[in-house]
Amino acid sequence: MKQQLSLTIFFIFISLFFQILFAQTNDFSNPQIINEENLNKLFGKKVLVFLDKTNKMSFKEIKKQKFDSLHSHSKDKDRFIVSTDITHWYQWTIESQLKYDMNVFLVLGYLSNIEVIVEYQNDTTIVRKTGVDIPTSLRDISLSNSSVRLFLPKNKKIKIWVKANNQYFDRQIIFRFGDVEKFILRKTDSYFYQALLHGALWMLFLYNLIFYVINKDKTYLYYLIYILVSNFLILFTSFPEKFYTGELIPYFYYIYFGLLGNIAIWYMMFVRHFTQTKKYTPQIDKWSVRYLTFRIFWIISILTLFALGVFRFDTTNWTVSLTIIVDICFGIFISLKKNKKENQEDKLDKKVNVYLSTGSLCLFLGGGLSTTLPPLGISGSFYIGSWEFSFFEIGLFLQLFIFSIGLGIRAKEIEKQKQKALEKNEKLVREQNVVLEQKVTERTQQIEKQKNIIEQKNDDIISSINYAKRIQTALLPKKDKIETYLPDLLLFYQPKDIVSGDFYWFTQIENESFLVVADCTGHGVPGAFMTVIGENLLEQII
Repeated sequence: MKQQLSLTIFFIFISLFFQILFAQTNDFSNPQIINEENLNKLFGKKVLVFLDKTNKMSFKEIKKQKFDSLHSHSKDKDRFIVSTDITHWYQWTIESQLKYDMNVFLVLGYLSNIEVIVEYQNDTTIVRKTGVDIPTSLRDISLSNSSVRLFLPKNKKIKIWVKANNQYFDRQIIFRFGDVEKFILRKTDSYFYQALLHGALWMLFLYNLIFYVINKDKTYLYYLIYILVSNFLILFTSFPEKFYTGELIPYFYYIYFGLLGNIAIWYMMFVRHFTQTKKYTPQIDKWSVRYLTFRIFWIISILTLFALGVFRFDTTNWTVSLTIIVDICFGIFISLKKNKKENQEDKLDKKVNVYLSTGSLCLFLGGGLSTTLPPLGISGSFYIGSWEFSFFEIGLFLQLFIFSIGLGIRAKEIEKQKQKALEKNEKLVREQNVVLEQKVTERTQQIEKQKNIIEQKNDDIISSINYAKRIQTALLPKKDKIETYLPDLLLFYQPKDIVSGDFYWFTQIENESFLVVADCTGHGVPGAFMTVIGENLLEQII
């Protein structure tokens, strides 16, 4: 009996010892109460923090450390800074006063690496991971790089441990719960919006491609490349969980800044050709070419220094943001300068450049906000209902919308100028045709008059030659006379022209008959003169 009592006391002692030990290692004291009313609000008032400057401490070692109260580095008391090169451990005890069990998302913000360890009162421990630099396959929620799933039992206490660190720049961590259904709905709507945006961009690309094929205008070529690069950038940043793998994540910032830099370069090339600086402002065009060359060299240099570890990500981020501001000023300067320099006969409507400047401002302000706000701990996007819009996408959309109006006005103005030029050419052709007809009429009259004169002179000459023929015929011997003495004679005489250079001559002296057939040098009138001389000489000789 005494032995049984001793064993009972021993087991009771052992049980109390382990209860005390358990109570020390799993202290659920000083919890933060949550219920249906405050579930979706930001928390953090009772979050404790410990900084592991060695970055090597295990979870067991961390549990033995003393955690301090958390002090925020921002105006928002529920947002806290996570600096680089230091592992931040957060401890948060929650007492659930929910009426029923609930599955929620624990939203922590966009950090490089996040590991969440959840301890329940029934000794259950769950470990979940997420983060910007965590591959999709290893994230607790593949569609999110800032949240993990969390089970909240009703009327229970849980302790949450959060291990967080950043590789590139300081960012803020938040502590709030999100509804699962709303998250899925928001993601679905976001993808639907992204699909609409990409569809619109590809339609715009094909539309301008047709114009480029028809017109062969370099302006459309640069605009096509600009749209293509913009589409790839949005595709790259909008659907990371679909495209990022463990191998691609380390190159995310290279690709991101490479695409962002190309957008600025190709857009400025488009602005340069659109405003025709080479034609209207050659000096500014030279500086534009120099700036573009420097811009390309600058981007390559920054990315190289970033890859070599000389620049941190935040330095590169601010550098690119500053460059974008310079791009804004330079693009607007070119647009406004062209308005002052363009020739009166060639200029388009000045509203076109106003649209260009406004579109440029919207685009680069949107891109600048999307680039500069995250390092400040502010999201680069905002929500309208369940739809998420980034500042860059809004800036790009506004730029495309405004610039489409400008392109329409430009095309309409060019069409008007072509119509005016066509009407002017038609009028000029009509005037030239009238003048030509007058000249043809005058020339025809002159030719007709000269024709009449020539015909008159020709008639006179022919008449004279015919008269000379009669004289030449009269000088030739009569056929009857010749046949009297030469009855068997056949006589054929046919001049080549009206008068002939050939002649025949006959005479009878005593009983002798003399018949001469002569061919004189020349034809026509000169030959006829020679026949007269020949006949005269024959009369003298014989």
